[in-house]
Amino acid sequence: MSKVNCFQDLNAWQVAHRLIIKISEDVKTFPKSEQYKLIDQIERSSRSVTANIAEGFRKSSSREKAHFYEIALTSLDETKNHLIAARDLTYLDEEKFKQRSNLQIKTNILLTKLLKSVRNI
Repeated sequence: MSKVNCFQDLNAWQVAHRLIIKISEDVKTFPKSEQYKLIDQIERSSRSVTANIAEGFRKSSSREKAHFYEIALTSLDETKNHLIAARDLTYLDEEKFKQRSNLQIKTNILLTKLLKSVRNI
């Protein structure tokens, strides 16, 4: 395993960041009526994941790190909820939904491992 010098080196952050990029591309095709509804919500929740990973990385205590990683997981669940809504409202086709869901699942796995690692320190 390579050395982690900054939050961008964390695999969980990298995958979550890819999800942000995909979501940012997707929402450009959503109806304008969703600008301050679903678009705002899904962008905020997905960005909250990486922001909380970054903030947790810098914290000195394991307890504080775990707190921010837990918030990131909560935001990730919120993002999943918004992805489901986007699919069900036919703003995302099934293929894009599956791709975004796979990134969400991978982030969840990596972030859960990260959380467990700081709890075991």
